[in-house]
Amino acid sequence: MITIITIALAIPLWALAIVRRRQPRSARWLWLAAFVLFVAHIFAAYAEYYEWSHALAWQKTAEQVEAFFGVRSGFGLLVNYAFALILLIDLIRHFVGRKGSRWRWFVDGFVVFMILNGAIVFGSTISMVIGGLSLAVLFIGWIFKSRSRYATD
Repeated sequence: MITIITIALAIPLWALAIVRRRQPRSARWLWLAAFVLFVAHIFAAYAEYYEWSHALAWQKTAEQVEAFFGVRSGFGLLVNYAFALILLIDLIRHFVGRKGSRWRWFVDGFVVFMILNGAIVFGSTISMVIGGLSLAVLFIGWIFKSRSRYATD
């Protein structure tokens, strides 16, 4: 249950952090909270579902992928680890004030991919709803942000 709660809280925080990018201080703290919840989600998943075994996590991930796509692969587990590492790097960049639009688009795109893949494709009903609503908020925020940018140009 903790696994679901942690990711259900992290997903909307990522969406809000991305939308609030123009308020860097609040975005930074939202991003930090989402990152901590995501790491807690990984640990909770290992405790609740995988008996602290990477091999079991790989096997169960491969079974889920096979059930959905017809191809047996646990590679998604490595994508989760890469996601955590990229979020950590990004979090450090947030706090030291590093900017970069290409990096920003990469990380934001990765977050959207992970929400689509993890919450909507493989998630529980609750994570599907939260993921879908969070993506809707994110896309609406992007639309308003781009409209306001063109209105002031």
